[in-house]
Amino acid sequence: MNKVLIFFSICVLGYSCANNKLPQEIITKGYFILVSKSEAESSRIIGVVKDKKTGKTLSSANLSIEGKSVLGAVTDDKGFYILEVPSGNIQIKVTNVGHSDLITKSIKIKPKEQLEIHFYLGTIEVN
Repeated sequence: MNKVLIFFSICVLGYSCANNKLPQEIITKGYFILVSKSEAESSRIIGVVKDKKTGKTLSSANLSIEGKSVLGAVTDDKGFYILEVPSGNIQIKVTNVGHSDLITKSIKIKPKEQLEIHFYLGTIEVN
């Protein structure tokens, strides 16, 4: 499915550039919801990533900690993720093909704390 979307996007961009017209993008922003806090063996964040418009879960979405290139996770086929994080103040970046990137404000996580956060990504539509 993602290969078809990428191929389609390349074709549209190629056609538009050949005609000296770049496609106009419409970006819908997303949001996140902190669902719960509990204690765990290490600091981590769990939850799901969904499409803001349809509410469907997004598989293969990428989550990373801003400024920490080695810390990240990918959602499974049900949109679920587990992200091991350092304690302290962090920002999470969530990306998925065809959706707008989402970066959280600073989130404070304590040692051995588990947060459940659900992310809702907006879409990018090419006209």
